[in-house]
Amino acid sequence: MPNRTVCTVETLEEDDPLKFKKQKNPDYLYVDVAYGEIPKDAFAKLKSRKELWFLGENITHVQPGAFRNLTDLDNLAITNTLITNISANTFTGVPNLKILSLFKNRIESIEDGAFNGLDNLQQLLMKENRLRRLNETTFRGLEGIQALDLDDNPIEYIHDNALRNMTSLTRLTISLVKDKNVSERALDFLRDDQKIVHYI
Repeated sequence: MPNRTVCTVETLEEDDPLKFKKQKNPDYLYVDVAYGEIPKDAFAKLKSRKELWFLGENITHVQPGAFRNLTDLDNLAITNTLITNISANTFTGVPNLKILSLFKNRIESIEDGAFNGLDNLQQLLMKENRLRRLNETTFRGLEGIQALDLDDNPIEYIHDNALRNMTSLTRLTISLVKDKNVSERALDFLRDDQKIVHYI
């Protein structure tokens, strides 16, 4: 049976990385953080994880390099937080990540290079955030992604090349603000059966 562990902490500290006794080192870890950031090297002593979920409603930011020692991680979820921005290089150091779930946060902006190093990512799930603009470089580095969920975001603008480089994309769900007359030209590289467009 998989070793699944729920860990409740007040905060995560950069100089005091999370650790477990060797025999209890969990493959599937659920971290409930009361408040604060996910700091750089917070998991420096947890090198072999498969799945990592964050459950803290008051998490405000993820520092670049927070997950860089989790080279075997294939599923990362950060949901129901106060995070508004994804910084450049936030997810470096997790080269084998397949699924990244960032749904039900307050994400308004994604810096250039936020997804650097995620060459093997297959699914990005960002439903129920506050994204309004998808610029040409918003998803740079995710050319191999297969599924992208941007439903329930108030998207008002999409650059023509924001998604076009995702040559493996076969499933897109997206919400567009109806009265902004958002051009769907940026989506015309997908067949109708590969995309679901909602107007809000």
